[in-house]
Amino acid sequence: MIVQLASRVRADRALAVGYALQTVMISTTAAALHHYPRSLLPYVFAAGCTATHTATRPILGALLPLVVETPTDLGAANVAMTVFENGGRFIGPFLAAGLLTRWSPEMVFRVTGAVGLINTVLSLSADAPERLRTAGRPSRGTAVGRRSRLRRPPVWFVPILIVLSLSALLIGAADVLFVTVSAATGPNGNAAGLLNGSFGAGAVAGAAASAFLVGRSRLSPFLAIGISVSAAPVLAMSWKVERVSAFVLFGVSGIGVSVVRVAGLSLIQRLSRADEATGLLSLLEALQMGAMAIGALLVSESIGAWGLASTLVLFGTGLVLGCALVAPPLFRLDRSAVAADPEILRIFRSNSIFRLLPAPAIERLALHAQPFEVLAGFEITREGDPGDSYFLMLRGSVSISIDSQAVRTVGPGDGFGEIALLRDGLRTATATSVSDSSMLVIRRTEFLSGLGEHRGSFETAEAIAAGLLGTVRGQ
Repeated sequence: MIVQLASRVRADRALAVGYALQTVMISTTAAALHHYPRSLLPYVFAAGCTATHTATRPILGALLPLVVETPTDLGAANVAMTVFENGGRFIGPFLAAGLLTRWSPEMVFRVTGAVGLINTVLSLSADAPERLRTAGRPSRGTAVGRRSRLRRPPVWFVPILIVLSLSALLIGAADVLFVTVSAATGPNGNAAGLLNGSFGAGAVAGAAASAFLVGRSRLSPFLAIGISVSAAPVLAMSWKVERVSAFVLFGVSGIGVSVVRVAGLSLIQRLSRADEATGLLSLLEALQMGAMAIGALLVSESIGAWGLASTLVLFGTGLVLGCALVAPPLFRLDRSAVAADPEILRIFRSNSIFRLLPAPAIERLALHAQPFEVLAGFEITREGDPGDSYFLMLRGSVSISIDSQAVRTVGPGDGFGEIALLRDGLRTATATSVSDSSMLVIRRTEFLSGLGEHRGSFETAEAIAAGLLGTVRGQ
């Protein structure tokens, strides 16, 4: 429900609704514990708490590209979010344990509900940037809107989904392995909490270490590396299970899980359109939750049937083989990827039409644009000819004329050619280079596809085109 809401309203408002529902469910659970402590109601409402919590994660993932300026900023934001996310999971149990030493479980839920209320207020009071306020898809009746309808999950999403689901299998299995390994490595088996803490600490460290992914053009190899780092400790524990080594190995496994999370989320944000990101991340979240449950169940059944050592071998090997099977299509996703020139990205961002686009959309436009250089006096477009490209100036100047009369001159950061693309018509003016000039050529498909990701960008382009058409008609 929250995810469907996110497709109809601003992402920050959908996020606030999600936090508000979390607060309601947590507070309701506290009330159920107070009035009906021996019934099933607290467990039912606790399950609702989990559902509302997982619903906000996809919205956060889709929200980040709308509040940052560059792809590098987006990568850094993903790292920071994962650090805080894993840090909360690591510290949360200790805080809850501290509360339980003095108060009842009801009090833990009350305190958590207060935190949810703070999240709701902060998300409502935050000053939304213009890019976020004007986000959304253009109307269906426009040329751009017709190109921006929701589609089936793209083919590129499948290998990423599989790798992230394998990581979720490991997370689910780890909850069982903490207890089982603890029991197998010492009397009373009382080290499960320490092993869980080691895994959490490793996840925090891995999220921080993922900062080295920021600004990298290729991310898919790090998905495979993360799965390998996660699975290797599982295989190592099958050889000889000792409490001290298990403590270290679970920490290493947590590092790999965070690398997979950051690389996978960044790759999905980079490859997905703004109007499909929330849906894809929601599908990912649902399948990951299912994979965690399956991982816990499979490991429990396997340990009962074949023992701990055999289970560790089978599970670790399965993770590696599963990743190996999807490695070829996974590596093809960004095999030819190159990092966009920061100066080019800056020029795109300075252009009125593109300045509101999400960072991944601008990066895709920059990577698809073709450089074009001309000498002074070169006729770039001719009035009355068909138009299939938009031109973004990098250097030099170009004169725009109608009926042989100059009407304006464009320079670095300016562009021309949008009217023919938005109106599916002919060129309304002639463009001639005044000096030696260089520019980027953006083809019709990429231009319209980019504008189709953001309502504000499309409306800006429409307003510019309408103003220029008024100039044409006034001649």
